[in-house]
Amino acid sequence: MKITPLDSWVKQKTDGVDLQAWQLAKLNETLSLARSRSSFYKKLFAGMPESISSLDELSQFPFTTPEDIRQNPLGFVCVSQDDIQRVVTLQTSGTTGSPNEYFSPLTTSS
Repeated sequence: MKITPLDSWVKQKTDGVDLQAWQLAKLNETLSLARSRSSFYKKLFAGMPESISSLDELSQFPFTTPEDIRQNPLGFVCVSQDDIQRVVTLQTSGTTGSPNEYFSPLTTSS
């Protein structure tokens, strides 16, 4: 099997762990962070499992809609507003509503 740059990157990031197990662990970290730091997701995920044991279980979680973002964009923020470097408003495809705002944190992790 030919090793591509992506394969090497995935191996480095997953520390040799099974890719699906790594994805599940990272997804659980993300769900936990969103639930603990975002007022929107804390409310949306109320009653949902604290963690999932398979990627298939993700289908139990509700979708976020463009309307949710338009109605309460700051409810999604998971960092202090002091840590937001800039707000970017982008025209997006797939919706006829108002443009969505995206927040760029001061620091990012790789």
